Amino acid sequence: RSSWGGDGLQGHVGKSSCFVATYPPNPIATRVVTALGGPTQYIFGNLTVCGTRWSAGDKQPSLRGLSKAQQDLLMDVHAVVCEETVGASPQG
Repeated sequence: RSSWGGDGLQGHVGKSSCFVATYPPNPIATRVVTALGGPTQYIFGNLTVCGTRWSAGDKQPSLRGLSKAQQDLLMDVHAVVCEETVGASPQG
């Protein structure tokens, strides 16, 4: 989450990702979001993460690409989550 006018991360899932029959459970995405301080809710299907930035006077953050530091953070968290999840391995 971005705050104080700084950078943050925002995750997006498809609107239909809450339908269990439509998409398979994604335990890796669920654990990555939790590890990054996001809401503790189970994610089905794919997760897209982008950067955010608050500007003065904005009511919502603007979306942007990930900085190098954000990319490194996501890769590190993803790798740890995969190591802790039985039978999973990190993939690009």
